[in-house]
Amino acid sequence: MTPWTRERLDPFPRLGWVEEPTPVTPLPQAAAHLGLDWLGVKRDDLTAGLHGSTKTRKLDFLLASRRIAQSEVWASLGAIGSGHLASLTLAARLLGRHVKAYCFWEPPSVDVEGNLAAIASGPSTLHYRRTRIGLGLSHPRLVLGGQLANAAVIPPGGSAPEGILGVVRGGLELAEQIHAGLLPRPDRIYLPWGTGGTGVGLSLGLALGGLPLPVRAVATVERPYATRLQLRLLRRRTIALLSQTLGPLPRSVDLARLEVVHGFVGDGYGHPTPDGLAACERLAAHDLHLEPVYGGKAFAALAAHESLRPGGRVLYWLTSHTGRLPHDDGWQDRLPPRLTHDLAALPRRLGPSRRRLLIGAAAAAGLLVVRTSGYAPRLPIWNGAVLARWEAAVVAAAAQAVIPDVPGPLPEPGPSAEQIAANVDRYLQGISPRMIAEVHGMMALLEQGTGLNGSLRRLTHQTPAARRRFLQRLSSFGGVLAQASRGIRDLCLLGWYQDPRTWTPLGYGGPRLAPGRTSPRYDALVAPAGQLPGSTRA
Repeated sequence: MTPWTRERLDPFPRLGWVEEPTPVTPLPQAAAHLGLDWLGVKRDDLTAGLHGSTKTRKLDFLLASRRIAQSEVWASLGAIGSGHLASLTLAARLLGRHVKAYCFWEPPSVDVEGNLAAIASGPSTLHYRRTRIGLGLSHPRLVLGGQLANAAVIPPGGSAPEGILGVVRGGLELAEQIHAGLLPRPDRIYLPWGTGGTGVGLSLGLALGGLPLPVRAVATVERPYATRLQLRLLRRRTIALLSQTLGPLPRSVDLARLEVVHGFVGDGYGHPTPDGLAACERLAAHDLHLEPVYGGKAFAALAAHESLRPGGRVLYWLTSHTGRLPHDDGWQDRLPPRLTHDLAALPRRLGPSRRRLLIGAAAAAGLLVVRTSGYAPRLPIWNGAVLARWEAAVVAAAAQAVIPDVPGPLPEPGPSAEQIAANVDRYLQGISPRMIAEVHGMMALLEQGTGLNGSLRRLTHQTPAARRRFLQRLSSFGGVLAQASRGIRDLCLLGWYQDPRTWTPLGYGGPRLAPGRTSPRYDALVAPAGQLPGSTRA
């Protein structure tokens, strides 16, 4: 098959914002530091339109598509410092359109503030909710697509099939540069994964261009937002769009190689990591600007993976814009009042808690309505002080999965599953309100997030064996999801071993006593009868 070139995509409408190929900058010193034979950076920060970035490639095609081009108003979703919303606002100014920008919180930084200033300075109306989940629930069309009132919805990151065509063209462009000898053929290519469109488009473009090179998209969002299912859906929809206009695609499209790399998101989306910040500093020495939310984490993954294998040729695809975007004086006056309040309260904010991430993971698994009914038969009597009835049922169900060697009935002698839940509830009464809030979030994930393991049945309605498989699956994800798996395991074991009946099989005879005494030698540390740990202060 003759490799495709960029001209094959000419039948699709586009605005012509990306005509000349962006250059590739070799980094010999960084390559030597990592033990690589060659390291280069594809400079999409130097695209001609919209002050650079790969977003320009997407919008070049997406904004020329019929549905979007015919609308005077566009609506899209992103963080307060979204590069996508910033580029979309710049495009709206050029094309005489208006943007309804629906924003959620992320920790501010210089780059975030620069993008937010550009969004607020443009022909835009800003709407704000603190969380992605809250924003998606209040305006589901922002995720589902179509129309929102009088506005045409543009998917997050511009990752609609029409937008992905722009990155397919970028993959063909890179293939042409390699065929022309402008850079050596890379063994691997790294880039950030935000909404997935860039990785999907690049891998397809390279395959159609005759170079099905491995593309590693480093997830900069939590695992539920970067899945193989999402990858396959974007890929299938883009191939369908290409086929509708160009006819059946060559078999080389099946060779497209894309891997989602996890483990570098840190505390969550929008939160810089130490390794990501170090990567930004490393490339700044070569006059290359990486922002820490996407580019820093992706290059940190490149450095971590490639330092383990000497040799090889690696390309990094730089997706962000260059320099500070234009903005008006007084742009802060155009921010929604709640966002202004949250920015003013910044010293008190520590970013999203584990509780928000846990609940967000459950919601992203597709179970957006928290079901808290139907627990009475499992716990006929419950008077917990911390755990709600449904949360106690989650503890009881998890205990049957993690305590026995074979999931099912609990061993004897020992407490029942309900007694374990009561022991856990008593323990939780002595911990801080912040930790209790995180426990509530963990319970929501465990009960509602079973979709992460391909099940529509909530945890308490599954068999004990299925519950164990789900908890093992969470552990394999790493990060906050693995913390949830370990957390419920530890709580169940704590509730189990509180009961003296469980000590005998371990050969444990109870607390050691001093000779001639009938009370433990550490009795001075025991709270007075009837009081709970943490209920009094010294």
